[in-house]
Amino acid sequence: MLTENWVQFETLYGILICQSAGCSEGGLMCSHRGTERKIGTIGQPLKYQKVRLLDENNKEVSEGQPGQIVVSGQQKSWGYLHANGRVEKLPDEHRTGDLGIIDKDGHITVVGRLKDLIIRGGVNISPVEIDNILSRHPDIIDAAACGVPDKVYGEEVICFVISRKGSDLTSEIVLNHCEEFLSPFKAPKEVIFTKKLPKNERGKLDRKALSLEWEKYSNQH
Repeated sequence: MLTENWVQFETLYGILICQSAGCSEGGLMCSHRGTERKIGTIGQPLKYQKVRLLDENNKEVSEGQPGQIVVSGQQKSWGYLHANGRVEKLPDEHRTGDLGIIDKDGHITVVGRLKDLIIRGGVNISPVEIDNILSRHPDIIDAAACGVPDKVYGEEVICFVISRKGSDLTSEIVLNHCEEFLSPFKAPKEVIFTKKLPKNERGKLDRKALSLEWEKYSNQH
């Protein structure tokens, strides 16, 4: 949930949201604890769970740096029970595939999926961070960033945007908006206006399909 939407909901309805996060294999990993709440985060790791954030070399990342969320502990699933009765033992640590950052107080913020990570010139960029910035613009209904092949940097950042009906939104306006809130290396270099964003069978954004849409668009222009 976007931080802005979170605050707007609580202000409008007077209901405090307690965020938590987990998965089938890892169990409930993190949650807000009473007054120890930080809007925009999934809270701190719970008791009996060990949560680590690892880089591509399996080293724990430093504070504020993105890393894959890896969980272990007593609440983690032991294994899979298959339809034929076979039991498959799971590793002691479960790699969630989610990217997170941890702050000085131990609160974790999910910033995207490992498979969606954009690697531009050797620097890891979370597309979710860019999505959130794009969504702040009042004339943008929905938007998504993704990485596309680039001869110089390996990957470059581009974005797809659904504009509000009747707005005068242009690529230049979108790019200027992003440059105001993002570091130059994170800001999109191209804007493609579209009527809808591709979703997978679970209704979630399909960034791989976005990259394919960019290929079609590039071949036509």
